[in-house]
Amino acid sequence: MNNKYEYWKNQTLVNRTFTNNAVAVEYFTLAEFIMNNYKARMETIQNPLLHIISHCLELILKDIITFAIENNYISERRNTIIHVHNIEKLIELLLHIFKKISVENCCSIEDKEYFSNIFPIKCKRLVDILKTETTTYRYAEKIDQHGNAIGKGHPFEHDGESANILELKTLFKDCYDAICYTSFIMDWMFPKQEEG
Repeated sequence: MNNKYEYWKNQTLVNRTFTNNAVAVEYFTLAEFIMNNYKARMETIQNPLLHIISHCLELILKDIITFAIENNYISERRNTIIHVHNIEKLIELLLHIFKKISVENCCSIEDKEYFSNIFPIKCKRLVDILKTETTTYRYAEKIDQHGNAIGKGHPFEHDGESANILELKTLFKDCYDAICYTSFIMDWMFPKQEEG
């Protein structure tokens, strides 16, 4: 390849990715790009797209939850959280964080509304739409340890139950932004101490 700029522009730099939050940003960027630019029927890319969205949420949720645990804001065990892949379980912990922030003395009136009503409603709705756990959207079937199919790769029976990208796109962005804002608030509440 003669064009060094073009070559460098297309070089992956996974060796520079050090946190799950950084990977979550990559998943978010990819999901947003797809939803904004893919013009064909969503059913042709539905499972990979829903997996990208779900995994993005899983990573960013684990990041904020482990931060809350490490700063003794919630009492959970970090080792159990890092192995949870069910977003419903992770969202329960996020809702607990929202509730705690909403009653903090430093929480503004506007933020109280966000943390006690707006953010929880949107996050619960997103989880209801996705119904995701470890293997959801990754495979057509769930397989047991013996290689036998034990169920579908998703929990939906009818077309109308599956996620609609128009609703999901807005909720995904709103929830991602809510989690990022919560992270910002928690960074302010628990600033990193300088070493040395």
